[in-house]
Amino acid sequence: MSDRGVQGERQIDGSLTRKLFYKKTKYDRIFIVISAFFFYCGYYFAKTVLPLHIKTLNGSDAIVGRTMAIISGAALATRWVAGTLQDKYGSKPFIVGAALCLAFVSLSYNFVESIQLLTVAAFFQGVAIGSFATIAMAQIVDGVESEIERTSALSFFSMSHLTAGSVAPWMALAMATTMGTGNILGWSAIWGLAAALPAFYLSPMPPKEYKDSTDISLGVSILGDKILVGACFCYFVWAISQGIIYSFLPLFSQARGITNAGVFFTSFALTNLIGRAFVKKLAVSIGSIRLVNISSFFIIISMCILSVAQNTYYLAVAGVIYGLGSTAIYPCLAGIATGRDQENMGLTIALFMSNLELGQMVGAFVLGNVASRRGYPVI
Repeated sequence: MSDRGVQGERQIDGSLTRKLFYKKTKYDRIFIVISAFFFYCGYYFAKTVLPLHIKTLNGSDAIVGRTMAIISGAALATRWVAGTLQDKYGSKPFIVGAALCLAFVSLSYNFVESIQLLTVAAFFQGVAIGSFATIAMAQIVDGVESEIERTSALSFFSMSHLTAGSVAPWMALAMATTMGTGNILGWSAIWGLAAALPAFYLSPMPPKEYKDSTDISLGVSILGDKILVGACFCYFVWAISQGIIYSFLPLFSQARGITNAGVFFTSFALTNLIGRAFVKKLAVSIGSIRLVNISSFFIIISMCILSVAQNTYYLAVAGVIYGLGSTAIYPCLAGIATGRDQENMGLTIALFMSNLELGQMVGAFVLGNVASRRGYPVI
């Protein structure tokens, strides 16, 4: 038998072994959604209160923007590493490790009293979110070939994110007024530990079959896909608005004398959560691209309302409109992006999702410096 025939048999045997050993159970998507809910609760607890905590340490708006940019930058870099490692070695260890990393970092915030050490902790928080989000998303869409079905699966998965986004910011801001920002950041550790428990029961996603091409050549071929690049750019623009909101809305509300900025986060997340139930039908009826264009229009209106907000009513209305705009952005664009290269799912997801951190980094760092000079309404 020729060497090529022997190599072919080995590849077939290896593929069958992977399919048998890494066979998914019907509960996997439930486990990953539960784990994601706990993880994002901890993440939003920390992200919402961290700007206020920096202010208690006498940090400026520029330092707030820099710290939030460090979180986004660390997550951005980690996504590429996590996507590559997941393709090569599987997913389960990295999901559990990311949840434990978030727990450790969140606990350390309770003891950090200097801006320098807080910056280091913020870096590892970014590592945790970048790893978890990339690999959990790959776990959800693994084996789903239809674009509409991927959109539906991602809508289901994102409900954990949205539910956490509606509960955690409101709870964190309300508790921070009585317990102090440092203690609330420590509470995020509980959410991180809770996220690790269901992750232990996941069936590990198999590593992808080895290819002769290098990671660099794969990256070049992926970047040459115009549809994928277009989806990434749209997601990047939307992420800029999110970076501004999560970094500076609590501080903007304080400056305007608005007592509860959590109203915006709750109305935004609840509207987004309800809207996800209709995304699949809308994508089928009017098309994903047209749905994204309509959603972008709602985002613009919401940001305009926020710039002139005077009370919680403005925040609630802006949150609803922002939720209407955001509800289709992620599942539609992610559904398009993840279908472009099924064989290199981790790397494709890393490219797409890195735009979230890149956009948030631009929104937090660049516009944070603008806010320190010209005020919050300008940004």
